[in-house]
Amino acid sequence: MVSQGIRFEHLSKVSRELISTAPTLFCALRITCARAHFEDTILCTHLELHGSSLRVCTRLKGTTGLQHLEHAQWLQNILPIEIIRQFINPKWAPETIAFEARYTPSLDVQAQWPKTRFLSGQPTSWIDVPVRYLGLPPAALKLGADSTRINELSSSSQFIESLKMMLPAYLDGKMPTVDDVAEMANISTRSLQRILSDLGSGYRDILNIIKFERAAQLLKDTDIKIIDIALSLGYSDAAHFTRAFKKMTASSPLEFRIFNRISE
Repeated sequence: MVSQGIRFEHLSKVSRELISTAPTLFCALRITCARAHFEDTILCTHLELHGSSLRVCTRLKGTTGLQHLEHAQWLQNILPIEIIRQFINPKWAPETIAFEARYTPSLDVQAQWPKTRFLSGQPTSWIDVPVRYLGLPPAALKLGADSTRINELSSSSQFIESLKMMLPAYLDGKMPTVDDVAEMANISTRSLQRILSDLGSGYRDILNIIKFERAAQLLKDTDIKIIDIALSLGYSDAAHFTRAFKKMTASSPLEFRIFNRISE
């Protein structure tokens, strides 16, 4: 059965090694997005933040309007599920599995996913993973003897969460530089950069995530003009904001606003 017939081992050796050695689940999912076209030249994968969940979205280029894509879309969704299972547990299942196709799984298939709801006719195929899991290290590392490394990763994740709670207060003014943040944390700039590197991130990545979260909230919950949102986040014009936003979601701010209004 397609819904159960693919495994993490089906990925290329390079992708498996990069994902297995990623320090956190979030880093592994970012690697998955970057490696998608190496696994399949028409496969596109990106991440979207939706409240307390991260959506892993996939679609195949050039297939819009084609019929009977549900089998291919099962494979698109099963691959990230298998990757996430490397970090959570082998039986983990998402709360939602969504398809682009107009498709409802059979009762036999649904019985194999008793805690999962299925959606059809979505802009992309996607699954959701709770944000609280994104800082988890690989299960193999959790079960290994390198407790020092695990503690380092845990402390680094907590530091990043503190950073993400503190920086939004600066969005309406001048954002602190990486040197400023290092001084606030009473550590060297090099130490701060190492902490971020351990988690597969950088200071600019953190700023972009924070800006995206604020932008997404304003687009979903207010009618503020897109140019005004762009300026409030420090962009010089709407075009620069749109390019940055599309890198995070693969959709424009306007498309994101319309989709979220329709989905409510």
